[in-house]
Parts: sequence; structure tokens; C-alpha cells
Amino acid sequence: MTRLCAFAAALWLLFLPSGAFGVTKITKTIPAEATSYLYGMATYDRWSCRAGATPELGQWSAGYGTISAETVRQKVGKGKRCAGKTFTFLVIYYTPLPGYRGKDLVTFSILAQQDTGRSKQKSWAHRAYVSVK
Repeated sequence: MTRLCAFAAALWLLFLPSGAFGVTKITKTIPAEATSYLYGMATYDRWSCRAGATPELGQWSAGYGTISAETVRQKVGKGKRCAGKTFTFLVIYYTPLPGYRGKDLVTFSILAQQDTGRSKQKSWAHRAYVSVK
């Protein structure tokens, strides 16, 4: 399955609220010796369908692999309020170390500017429990 197909299949859309989020927990089983989709995020106002700031990858750590990120333009899927609108998503990928099989704890943060009448940076913390098979 290509990266974009994996991304589209597991697409998570988030809205920039004024309150703070806790840690987002993710559980994934991924194949060894391959780069796999871990998480995707866009920021937009789901009531007006106005695009928010493009998210960026902040600090990250992974014991037995590496994290990479790319931005992609993607339409919001059917059944969502902003269906058909295109936004810029930050897509996070995980690549295990060569030959590694087992469990890994991956932590990363995503940063974006929040427009609330004044410029303010927002950060979301993520914890992924990855099983490499």
C-alpha cells in the first residue's frame, strides 16, 4: 500500500479548539523494514471551512526507529462538514531500525499557529505504542 493510500485510509482531521489537549495515544502494528504511516493532522475551522496554519513536527523520540514528516494537500472525505475542501496535512511516518522487531514507544509533538485574534503557538503531544512485526 502506498504512503498516500495508507494516509487516506487512516486520516484524522483535527480542529483548533481554544482549550488544551492532553496526550493523544496511538497504537499501531507496522511491518519491519518499511516506512509506515503513523499519524496525520490538518488545522482548519470546521464551521467556516477556513484553513488554519500548516502544522509542523516538533520534538520527537523513538527508541528503535526514526520519525519523518511531510506535508500533503488532501481533500476532506465524504460525510464530514468540510467534505471536498482541500487542506494541507502534516503526515508523520515511522521507520524501524534495520532488522528490528518488537515494541517501541514513540513520542512527538505537532506545532501550529493558532489565530485567535492574536498569534499564539499551539502544541499537541502524541504517544504512539508501535509494534514492529
